Amino acid sequence: HVDYEGLIGRQEFIGQIKEELRMASNSDKRLTVIGIHGMGGLGKTAVSRNIFEAAEVKEYFQEQIWICISHDFDFRKLLKAMLEQLDKQSTVSEAEAIKKRLRQKLQGKKFFLVLDDVWDTFETAWEPFRCCLQDMSELKG
Repeated sequence: HVDYEGLIGRQEFIGQIKEELRMASNSDKRLTVIGIHGMGGLGKTAVSRNIFEAAEVKEYFQEQIWICISHDFDFRKLLKAMLEQLDKQSTVSEAEAIKKRLRQKLQGKKFFLVLDDVWDTFETAWEPFRCCLQDMSELKG
């Protein structure tokens, strides 16, 4: 068990990100991306987990998903991991079927997705993934 409330010297930064999420949840954008980046060991995951688990952030979004990305990014595996967090019983494995099921699960909902441990190699896959995310829910924010 990690006490994320005990992050020393990060409260102001965490507060800024929470405020950005609050504003994003009420914005006219269909997708907002907030990046937390830096060298390994700086506490990015701890800060992100603190924000992810915050009660006020949970109020902004109907669904929350936490995915750890590895060096060898696989679009289908990422979508499947998202679906498995939303639907533990899901057995679909084809990319289009996964996308369809994700749309069903997220339809009419605002969702908060954290992609943890993203590496530079994800950059080339980001644009198709971003487009896919925009199609998951018709809601703005």
